[in-house]
Amino acid sequence: MSETPFRLSVLDIIQSSHSAVSVLDIEKNLGEHNRVTLYRTIKTFLEQGIIHAISIAGDELRYAMCEDNCGKDSHVHNHLHLQCLTCESVYCVDLPATSFVNNSHHQVDSFEVHARGTCEACLN
Repeated sequence: MSETPFRLSVLDIIQSSHSAVSVLDIEKNLGEHNRVTLYRTIKTFLEQGIIHAISIAGDELRYAMCEDNCGKDSHVHNHLHLQCLTCESVYCVDLPATSFVNNSHHQVDSFEVHARGTCEACLN
């Protein structure tokens, strides 16, 4: 994958955000751009394991950075996605693997959980 100024700009927007971002959030920060190029860039980042998509029922798709253990062949996430009911931001919150995930009947290699509540910023 080649590093173009456009791709670096999109990556910087996602990396510098304190929460997961939507395409609209990215577009607001990009200035003038080609939407097709933006969607192709997002697709490439997803395929390369650079970002992951977050889909919460009733909400638009959002994107956040992957961890180092993600790659072209797999996404490995052990966290929950917290949607703040106050500010509507979506955060990736790390969780350790626990016994409720792995048991004698299943093998779980990664997991994602969606939760609704109040983020740290809105609690303060």
